[in-house]
Amino acid sequence: RKWQGLIQRMLRAAWLSGLLCGVLAMEDRPRPSVLLIHADDLGYGDLGSYGHPTSVTPNIDRLATDGLRFTQFYSASPVCSPSRAGLLTGRFPARVGAYCDNNTDACAATEMSGTAHCCVGVWEPGMPGGVPTTQKTLGTFFKQLGYRTGAIGKWHLGGMEQHAPSQFGFDEYFGCPHGLGACPLAACFCPNEGCAIAGHTNWTGCPIYANETIVTQPLDMLSVSGRYISAAASFIGRAAANGEQFFLYYASHHVHSPQFAGGDTTNTTARGRFGDSLAELDASVGHLMALAANFGSPTQKMQGEQTPRQETVDTSGGGAGVLTVLTSDNGPSLRNEVRGGNAGLLRCGKGTTFEGGTRVPLLVHWPGQTPTAAIVRGVMTSLDLLPTLVTIAGGSVPAGWVLDGVPAPDLLLGASENSPRNGEVVYFPQFAQQSRGVNGSGIYAARAGRWKAHWITQGSLQSGTSSPNADPLCGPSAAYTVLTTPLVFDIELDPSEAYPLDPTTGDYAEGLAAATAVAQRHAARMEWWEEPLLTAGPWSARGQPCCNPGCTPFPSCCCCDKDGPDPPPAEPCAPKRQWYRQQ
Repeated sequence: RKWQGLIQRMLRAAWLSGLLCGVLAMEDRPRPSVLLIHADDLGYGDLGSYGHPTSVTPNIDRLATDGLRFTQFYSASPVCSPSRAGLLTGRFPARVGAYCDNNTDACAATEMSGTAHCCVGVWEPGMPGGVPTTQKTLGTFFKQLGYRTGAIGKWHLGGMEQHAPSQFGFDEYFGCPHGLGACPLAACFCPNEGCAIAGHTNWTGCPIYANETIVTQPLDMLSVSGRYISAAASFIGRAAANGEQFFLYYASHHVHSPQFAGGDTTNTTARGRFGDSLAELDASVGHLMALAANFGSPTQKMQGEQTPRQETVDTSGGGAGVLTVLTSDNGPSLRNEVRGGNAGLLRCGKGTTFEGGTRVPLLVHWPGQTPTAAIVRGVMTSLDLLPTLVTIAGGSVPAGWVLDGVPAPDLLLGASENSPRNGEVVYFPQFAQQSRGVNGSGIYAARAGRWKAHWITQGSLQSGTSSPNADPLCGPSAAYTVLTTPLVFDIELDPSEAYPLDPTTGDYAEGLAAATAVAQRHAARMEWWEEPLLTAGPWSARGQPCCNPGCTPFPSCCCCDKDGPDPPPAEPCAPKRQWYRQQ
């Protein structure tokens, strides 16, 4: 046992030495440009680098082999709008108004009328309100640091009239601000294959905005990823031309339902249509990494650059000035079964407070600054990204501006395996309510290091399946339940939350006490926004995005192309590969 301990200490010292080799002290590092890639509904088990046997993600996996792969990273919420609010502000979603009032389930379609005040858990087109413009975001802080700031893709933090990215420190925006399932849907796969869901057939078509002006409506699903990459190339090119550093928040619609893909990746994977959509996300990451690798080079084009399609991109050279971070907004939508993603070994998925709802991939790469092929096991959350990235960029958060995230630059860059948050995580449900949870905090579960306790369990429509083998605690049939005997897990031994501790044991008592202390500490400092902005007024059909306001017949008259036609797919539909399966 003595020799075992000595060997373990030597191995640990050698591992840390390997991490620290080439990793500079914070004051010695250059100030990077930052590329933050936010996937949609990408589960912990969806990537090849996280263990999926048939996913085709060579570019994303290259981030793992050339950089850092985190195994204990959590999103701020198990559902989209609140999660994005948490990531961009560094604050609990409820602190910035991203919560409902007394709704515990999603609205029925019939409730989306002109008089209902129902909660769908996200900001849909036609809903009033959004994150208050008094909130500071990553865009705000990077702009103050002199960076060119841009957002591309899914915004989902309120209507563009009053809650556009420009209101939150972003110089430029290009994309569809909400989910693509909130629109009538035509073709989702090359050449003209329909979508797995119908979308809202009587709503306006999905728009593409350039800043706050609709330039295309409806967008073309087969080419939208290419347009986003072109916008990214133009944005990065303008930064290079002006000698500026950039912060780019690239929020992909992949792999949320409805999945879609253009000619490059349709019919190319063994995971069927979900895999084709994931492959298009991976191809986009490859293009973005090529842009990052060329950033600042004299050969980089200044406008409208379209990088050639590559199977993999060499991320090792030329781009030492760009720090790339890739993560997901929440866990997989298991309701869509094989087309909904995979949580790997974790329990449940999107919408729940089990691990599959919020533990998500995180990959980090900064050439010359981060170790290669390193696994980081320290606990971190998306709330920590704002203070961490701002610190790395040489900035700071003003005294008195309350954050719920903690700065962890050494952890994010692989210089330490120790988490400044000491393994503390609190879990809010999809429909957070102030009146529920520990001490009226809305907290359903909490983690304290190795221990995790659930005081309340509730399934979600997003994690429900029709399988007879489905976990009974994941789906919508698992009603809101206050547990008389809380569930306690040793989350380090049992990340699948399959084996609750025996309430008569000392481990149970220790774990419950530790998790309770974490929940109470966060509850004591938590301030909810004065009103639930996810239910701040009735939905309005005429409040939906329309490039011809007031036109008739509505909504079909909301049709325009002020930015030229969508480009055709970069390649004709790929031939079906030998291993291809359509699901």
